[in-house]
Amino acid sequence: MPAPLLAAPPLILLKPGTTGTLRLLRTESDILPVDRETLFELSIASVPSGKVENQSVKVAMRSVFKLFWRPEGLPGDPLEAYQQLRWTRNSQGVQLTNPTPYYINLIQLSVNGKALSNAGVVPPKSQRQTSWCQAIAPCHVAWRAINDYGGLSAKKEQNLP
Repeated sequence: MPAPLLAAPPLILLKPGTTGTLRLLRTESDILPVDRETLFELSIASVPSGKVENQSVKVAMRSVFKLFWRPEGLPGDPLEAYQQLRWTRNSQGVQLTNPTPYYINLIQLSVNGKALSNAGVVPPKSQRQTSWCQAIAPCHVAWRAINDYGGLSAKKEQNLP
């Protein structure tokens, strides 16, 4: 299957103090779903050129960015999608249901007052099963989401019986 997006140019040589531009081009129009967002990871590596000289350090870096492809005309407000996230308990723990066509990028998630790192994303129109609160009752969850502008949503809380 061909990649739906192409980075151009694939390699950029930058001189000190300069910048470069990376363009993302859509290669095929019918590969991506039109009823929900698609998540890509854009990985950019920075590798210094030249030899390491005496008493110097050269550092290679890799940055990974979340890139969301949002088709036109999706229903609802993406800034309010996190409010529609449904939390339910089952025998395996807590199940999250995202009925919206938008990815919900969770952050500052806590379960019974204990902060969880790397809460992750809940894909659109999907369910995500967790092992949280398997044997603990009641279960209190609190969360915030990252919005389209990189800011944080208002805090939401829910008690799960």
